[in-house]
This record gives sequence, C-alpha cells and structure tokens, in this order.
Amino acid sequence: MINIFITNDENKLSEISHDQKGCWIEVTDPTDEEAALLVENYKINRSFLKAALDDQETAHLEQSEDQTLIMIDCCISSDREKNNIPQYETAPISLILFDSFFMTITRKGAQFLNALKENEEEPIDTRDPVSFFLILMKQISEKFQEELRTISSYCDEITDHLFKKMKNEGLMQMMKLDKSLIFFSSSLQANQNLLEKIQETRPFELSDPNEKLLDENLVEYRQASKMCNLYISVNERISDGCSNILSNSMNIVVERLTIITIVFSIPAIIFGFYGMNVKSLNLQHAWLPIFLALGGSILCWIIFYRKRR
Repeated sequence: MINIFITNDENKLSEISHDQKGCWIEVTDPTDEEAALLVENYKINRSFLKAALDDQETAHLEQSEDQTLIMIDCCISSDREKNNIPQYETAPISLILFDSFFMTITRKGAQFLNALKENEEEPIDTRDPVSFFLILMKQISEKFQEELRTISSYCDEITDHLFKKMKNEGLMQMMKLDKSLIFFSSSLQANQNLLEKIQETRPFELSDPNEKLLDENLVEYRQASKMCNLYISVNERISDGCSNILSNSMNIVVERLTIITIVFSIPAIIFGFYGMNVKSLNLQHAWLPIFLALGGSILCWIIFYRKRR
C-alpha cells in the first residue's frame, strides 16, 4: 500500500494524491507490482529497495549519489503468546531520503508510523525528513524501554514461582524471555551505532534542534542498551541459580536412596548367611537372625544420621 502525505500551511499532516516537493511517501508491505512501480516512478536504488524489504536487515546507513538509505530496528509484539508470556521480535523500518522528498518502507513496523501521524503534541514536518527520522527514533526507543520493563515484571513473577516450586515450565518461560532480550540487545546496539555514525560522519545537515534531538536519542539508546544487558545478566544468574538448586536437589535424593539401599542390604546379608549351607550357625532360637537384622539396620541408620548432622 502506498500513501502520500505532506505538511500543509497549518502545520497539519494531510494526504495528497500525487507526490510533490516536501512530501512523505509511505509504503507499507508492498506487493511485487507496487515495488516495480516504485522503481519506475521514483528511480529508487534497487539494492536499497531489496534491503528495505528484507526482514532480517539490521540498522545501518547507506548512501548513493542522490539517495540515502537509513535502516532502523524496531520492536513489535508477536502474535505467538504462549502461557501468558509475551513474545517479541524485531523488524526494520527503512527511510530513503531523496533530494526533494523522502520515503518510508516497512512490512511490520507500520504502528510506529501511524503513531507519528496521530501525534498532535509533537507533529511531524514532512519538509524536514531529518527531524522525522529523529522523532521516529525517539518513539522507538521509548517503545523498547516500555517493553523492557514489561519483560522485567514477567521475569520477577516467574522467579517468585520458581523459588516456591521448581518446574520445567518456569525455566522454559525464562528461556523465551531471554530470547526476546537478546533480540532487543542486538537491535538497540545497532540503532545506537547508527546514531553514533550519523553524529561522526554528518551524512546530512543537522539544524540546532535536530542536533539536540540526536544527542537526546543517543542518551536514550545507551540507557536502554544498558538496561537490556542488565536484565540479560540477571536472568543468566537466575538460570544458573536454578540449575544449581536442581543439581543440589538431585544429589540429596541420590544420597537418601543410597542410605536406604545400604540399610536394607544388611537384613539381606544376614538372612543370606542363614539360607546357605554354612556350618556353626546358631539356629536354636528363630528370633536371633531377626534381631541381628533389625539391630544392624538400626545401628547403620543411626551412624548415617549422626554423620549428616
């Protein structure tokens, strides 16, 4: 789907039918026909279009003679929600800057662009694509931090359940959240590297407000990246602690079974002697082997019990 917007004289976003100077061309999950139309009408770089339609692309910056491609990583909630545990994935949003207009291409990140269009407190100006890019980056960083706090609350809840009763289900839920955190960490680092590259290389002019917004974005992404790495480290320690608890519980069970085996083997040994053709065994009293078996078992149990104390 292809839509075209422009900021009018009243600083409000309005949709138009044809492209013109200072417009924003929004491309959402384009078909093959729409992709061919983009190449034909706007002479878009084919390698840029291929990268923009690749869901596995990470955040980076590319430039050609008259076009600049900016790839941004964003986080989205997946529909696959199992055991009340949210599933997350990352997807790219592509921003292509032309001489007189700019274009966004995305397959899964349309929710961020829709939020920009509906944001009345901080309206976008299609005549300033750099400002559009930085406002979009700020919105994505806020979404990352919001979802990180959600993951943290789920981790705390699962940890409380694990400490009360160790279950494989809880460990698997922690693994799913770890997977989301790893995706987040990679995307946050890629977005941070993108902003740092823009700050160092200056691929386009930055006004004073955009310069300030760029610095704010860098602070936000560094903070989100540290937060994500901290959650990953905490989850790793919790997983290691759970593994140690399970290993210790297994050792205790094995120790108890070994003691029981030794204690019950004593009567078997004593009755085994009386069941064989062994001379000089006193069989005048039937209670004697029973007494020896019980006494030996009790004595062995007392010895093991005192050693454990």
